[in-house]
Amino acid sequence: MQRALSEWERERIREVANDLMAGKAARKTKGKGDIAKHYRAQLDEMKQLRECGVTGRIDFEDFF
Repeated sequence: MQRALSEWERERIREVANDLMAGKAARKTKGKGDIAKHYRAQLDEMKQLRECGVTGRIDFEDFF
């Protein structure tokens, strides 16, 4: 069951979504920055879990 977001949570999501500087910084790295490194590591971890026989959904850590 999901709960409704609080007003503070909704406002925080809006702030992050509208952060132009963070978006520009992410686009400039083109797969070489911290965000790409983080998700590449998450992908490697997921592949290892699959090789070990894990089935179903595998959750991963968000960058932010």
